[in-house]
Amino acid sequence: MASAQDSSSKKRVAWTPELNGQLFMALINTLDSNAINYAKIAEELGEGFTERTVYKRFYDIKKRGASFEISTPKKATSATTTTPKKRKVATDAEGDL
Repeated sequence: MASAQDSSSKKRVAWTPELNGQLFMALINTLDSNAINYAKIAEELGEGFTERTVYKRFYDIKKRGASFEISTPKKATSATTTTPKKRKVATDAEGDL
């Protein structure tokens, strides 16, 4: 393990979605398959996820290797409404013409 003195001379990493993906891939590639609790992960993900589907997904990701792209969820955009333009009101001077 690096000492505190070693870490102070190093530049801080700016974590990007791409680096997060690389970190995730490194984690998947270095973990022993038996060390992953697929049932617990499925439970954390919620309804519709099973131990088998989580295992299969990890297997597929690991098989694809570094070429696998991890996308970040996009923020939900609210429906934008436009304000209708007001009609031009005729002035008295225009009406007298």
